[in-house]
Amino acid sequence: MIGVVTPQRAGPVALLAVVAPYAYGLLVLALVPLAVLRRDWVLAAVVAVAATLAAVAYTPPPPPPPALGGDPDVTVLTWNLHGERAERVGLLAVLERWQPDVVVLQEAGDDAIVLLEGRMNVMRHPDAATPPGMILASRLPVLASGVLADPAAAWDRPRVFWFEVDADGRELTFVGVHLSFPAPIDSLPCPYCPARRDAQVSAVAQFASARAGAERRVVLVGDFNLTHREVAYRDLTGDFRDVARALSWRPLGLSWLPPMLRLDYVLIGPGLDVVATQTDCAISHSDHCPVLAALRAS
Repeated sequence: MIGVVTPQRAGPVALLAVVAPYAYGLLVLALVPLAVLRRDWVLAAVVAVAATLAAVAYTPPPPPPPALGGDPDVTVLTWNLHGERAERVGLLAVLERWQPDVVVLQEAGDDAIVLLEGRMNVMRHPDAATPPGMILASRLPVLASGVLADPAAAWDRPRVFWFEVDADGRELTFVGVHLSFPAPIDSLPCPYCPARRDAQVSAVAQFASARAGAERRVVLVGDFNLTHREVAYRDLTGDFRDVARALSWRPLGLSWLPPMLRLDYVLIGPGLDVVATQTDCAISHSDHCPVLAALRAS
């Protein structure tokens, strides 16, 4: 309840907000049989309170904005391959099934480039974020590209790359992201201290908002290591619409295991609309699911 009334950025309450539906769900499941067997009305009341808290603490993702009919101008894919071989996790199947125009991959190696070359212009960043690095690719002409390095204090290593493409005469800026894990070892003994990640969220939001304010169409896409139940999510979505709202992360890279958290996002700024979105967990053998969004310039 503390996290609902006064949301916390760090500490055990902030961590509980991330795992709230599962923590409270396990508590309720453990108490229900005890209440029944013991006919303990006090315990039954505790179960009822726990269930109420679970309903309050867990706010499901809001429904996506209404999809438009017709053809999109661009389709973007983001996917964390978890350092696995691209063929093993199913990258080729995803590319052939969805035919994305722009691809942002995290924890992807040289073998992913082999599958992308010939289809797209490929930009490899082996020193980015978590090894073996990030890959950004586009079948559309790339007009310019760069790395977000300001403010310097926010970055332990390169984690955000941007590039502009020409989509039939419309310039679109894509900001590819893989932010820091929110509970770094150097924050111990604090159980959940995502200050570094939150500083990176703020830097990304400011950079993207500045470009959008210059009348550019901007798309934020990638693995933010951020759930929609955290305070930092509000920092990110002030000027941008969250259009891909399905859960996308699971503890293990097993295609039959349902996702538990939402860490991967496609966010669009002014001048863009969503035609359709898809989170394709059935085809993934990574711990993340491929997230796609078909967009149209308005």
